[in-house]
Amino acid sequence: MADRTTPAALPGEGIRLCEVTDGLGIRAGMAWVTYKGLVDAGRELGVEPTYVEPGEDIPTTASAIGHLVDEDCDLIVTAGPALAGETLVAARANPTQLFAAVDASLVDPASGQALDVPNVRELTFKLDGAGFLAGYLAAGMTESGVVAAFGDVRVPAVTTALDGFAAGILAYNGEHDAAVQLLGWIPSAQHGPFPQGREDRRGAARIAGGLMARGADVLLAVGQEAGLGAADAARTFPGRVLLIGSETDRFVTAPEYADLWLTSLEKNADVAVLDAARLLVEGALAGGEYVGTLGNGGVSLAPFHLIEPQVGADLQAELADLWEGVVSGDVPVDPRAYAEA
Repeated sequence: MADRTTPAALPGEGIRLCEVTDGLGIRAGMAWVTYKGLVDAGRELGVEPTYVEPGEDIPTTASAIGHLVDEDCDLIVTAGPALAGETLVAARANPTQLFAAVDASLVDPASGQALDVPNVRELTFKLDGAGFLAGYLAAGMTESGVVAAFGDVRVPAVTTALDGFAAGILAYNGEHDAAVQLLGWIPSAQHGPFPQGREDRRGAARIAGGLMARGADVLLAVGQEAGLGAADAARTFPGRVLLIGSETDRFVTAPEYADLWLTSLEKNADVAVLDAARLLVEGALAGGEYVGTLGNGGVSLAPFHLIEPQVGADLQAELADLWEGVVSGDVPVDPRAYAEA
């Protein structure tokens, strides 16, 4: 006779995880990777995943958050830095409601000082390690001997990625007795070109086009719209250009430019959300900060996809060794460790 034993209940059954998107759609960039984390938590823990998008019935992200508060969600997950302000307001108004803010740091709107909100788990990502690997890769892939990097806004989450990229180039130059030049970001001065905010895709295209015109044939653009602006410029540039994106695997989330993406600095929001869900089910979720890194899987360097045949086996082996060295701490990702940057 067949075994009809009832499967054991999963520990998260009856717990609801609810996502609010930034209004760009559940399948857009960070929102989709975040939702993957909710779905993964459903499979592993038995929680119920759901999401709300601002639209006709719920016109704003603030009203979407309020709707989920009324729906008795155990954890409300807000996807992306654009929702940081609304998350802070809602968390203060609902101190018993737990929130997880993906790729967002909560700051006081008056002073600009970082806040530690007891019912908000900030899911942040440190891209310096992935940036380092990308810089080493870029230096190994350039044909002109010139690469470039810029970001969308001057905040630590962006500048640390740019610094890591610069360090990777310097490490490559030292290892291979090369002289690859970096345009755009100047780590010693903490200075470089920036568009007029996160959404300024046209400004990013102008910056990228200028860097390409100066000889850069591999370019890192940190920021979602910055990457798309760079891709717009690269598509019309009369020459070979490879791009390194950020936030998500841009080959997947911006497939119209699939032939241009060498790789991306990935913020693995799904890993971060699953970590928060596990804590929630254990009854241990509280405020504070999760920091995704290469070491804990919260950050990674995306696959090379269509460009992989152009990446030599020796370079790929070097990157694998460097990845381990960055995780262990044996390989520094600060440009000051290599030379005067």
